[in-house]
Amino acid sequence: MNHFSEFERPLAPQKESGSIISHAWENYKGIFIYALLYLIIAFVIGAIFSLFIPSGNQEMYKEIIESVQNGGSVDIDEIIATQQSMGIGSSIINIIISTIMGGLLYPLSAGLIFIAHKFNSKQNIDISDLFIGYKQNTVNLILYGLLMSVITTLGFYICILPGIYFAIVSIIGLPIIFFENQTPIETLKKALNITNSDFGTFLVIGILTFLISLSGLLLCCIGVLLTAGFVYSVQYSTYCAYCGTPYEINKD
Repeated sequence: MNHFSEFERPLAPQKESGSIISHAWENYKGIFIYALLYLIIAFVIGAIFSLFIPSGNQEMYKEIIESVQNGGSVDIDEIIATQQSMGIGSSIINIIISTIMGGLLYPLSAGLIFIAHKFNSKQNIDISDLFIGYKQNTVNLILYGLLMSVITTLGFYICILPGIYFAIVSIIGLPIIFFENQTPIETLKKALNITNSDFGTFLVIGILTFLISLSGLLLCCIGVLLTAGFVYSVQYSTYCAYCGTPYEINKD
């Protein structure tokens, strides 16, 4: 991103998990409405995107909807059995779909991080800020999103631990490529170096973020909408702690 650079400022938390999570939570309370809007837009995009991609799940979902409309019940065991019987081909298609979707939504995620920055910097926020990732550095954001989706997914399928590791690395990757206008490979290298230099703290941040995001399930699942966007606030706060709070150097 051409208009931002690294610079240490008081707005950044300390390089400690507690300080980062606290900083992220204070920011999140101020940008929650935009995080909710982000989730709604992501859901709509995902729903529209899935209509144009053939998937073995579509017929199953259609049957579930028809059953509910006719007053019937939904057999969870039957759904699980149906998914398991779809075979490796359907699983590969679902992985490809989720990977492409992840890449296409990366610019939107960058927009939410930008909003977190504007709130942290006490700047006026506009709804259009959510789409800034589709206006600049878009190609790199999408390519990096695809790269991380592939690496993380393969990591989970080959062995769970590599998947967890790259999921933790991704905490700081998105703000790096957004604020510093790096290429996907440069971003991955810097994210790996920073994460490996203090992996214990990043691991704790990842666990706490996961637990807080998951806590919404306690509120009859609907509550997950209250916490699902918290991860992006954590990404911004983590970047501020390890790379310094970005600041505008050119407003043209």
